[in-house]
Amino acid sequence: MLGWSEIPAFFRRSEPILRQGDAPTRCAILRRGLACRWKMNSDGGRQIVSLHYPGDLLDLQHFLLERADHHISALTSCDLSWVSYEDLQQTVEQYPAVGRALWRYTLAEASVSREWLLNVGRRDALQRVAHLLVELHLRTTDAGMAATDAPTEALTQEDIADATGLTAVHVNRMIQRLRSSKALPERGKLMTTEHLQRLKEFAVFDGAYLHHLTSKRSAVIG
Repeated sequence: MLGWSEIPAFFRRSEPILRQGDAPTRCAILRRGLACRWKMNSDGGRQIVSLHYPGDLLDLQHFLLERADHHISALTSCDLSWVSYEDLQQTVEQYPAVGRALWRYTLAEASVSREWLLNVGRRDALQRVAHLLVELHLRTTDAGMAATDAPTEALTQEDIADATGLTAVHVNRMIQRLRSSKALPERGKLMTTEHLQRLKEFAVFDGAYLHHLTSKRSAVIG
């Protein structure tokens, strides 16, 4: 339905996809890999404010907002496709159902942002890490990304630290506690349903905030 570019765009880990202050003219869809939105404080510290998975629209907000107020970078090797905001505007006008799908997607992303704010602001370190890892496992599984791999294999401990407001050393301690409690497999082992259930218990996880977020792919890019 949308005029996605057929020219593949490849980004290496840590390579910028969008920089704060940019005025983009096209929207990216993540075809493969993991990406993140992030902000930097005055001392150079990075705070990851969202993770993105295959099927996600990485910079939909610039459909209506002129300048980027954050960075977007590849967390792993990533493949992208693109659609211009001009084409997107024409598609929304011609097909109102696409506009509704994009609006629903935007609201679901806002719901995830609220949960992340709660995670950093009110949960203790163990809950923060466990909650992020449950979400990561559920969304990578839904996206078809190595469903049985441990979520700790998808991100570095530095990435997890930057997403939870902790240090990498503290994250390492929390991961060791989760492993010793059978909520995560040992390094190199496979994630099981028993691990996931135990991890959800540590996180006190309620996935209602996801609002079936990944189901938007077929509605938006079909």
